[in-house]
Amino acid sequence: MIRNSIDDVEVNESDNESVGQGSHSESSHMPNFRYSHQKMRLVLAEYIASSGQVFTSAQHVRFEKLIQEYVQPGYSGVPLRTIRNDSMSLFTDMKRELIWDLSGFDGTFSFSTNFWSGGDEKLGYSIMDIFREYNIDDKVFNITFDDVTGSDAIIVHV
Repeated sequence: MIRNSIDDVEVNESDNESVGQGSHSESSHMPNFRYSHQKMRLVLAEYIASSGQVFTSAQHVRFEKLIQEYVQPGYSGVPLRTIRNDSMSLFTDMKRELIWDLSGFDGTFSFSTNFWSGGDEKLGYSIMDIFREYNIDDKVFNITFDDVTGSDAIIVHV
């Protein structure tokens, strides 16, 4: 399932173990922590993807200051190309998982949209390309277009 916001992310003990936080101290209940730049890159990509941030948001000087002063002094900035590549890799993995999940779905889909494209027939082909890419073109029950006058050319091609 694709996460729409960072609030959708569940934190559990296995998440702690994946970043090197396995055991808790008896006296302080603070986890043993080992910073992992690789894990930080993954979490950063998940944050950017799930919260709709732009790739450059993690390069802002105040973001880096926040992380270094309040979270992890050992944090060093992640290059923009790396952020983009990590985020796109995460997207590709999530897309592959979604396509797999949809392939086992035995129902139909209904869509509702409000295109104001002015009747761009290429958009109709694009919609069908997306349905085919996700292997749901034979599972679409209906599509409701709210702006009928601007969508006439689209409807013909869908």
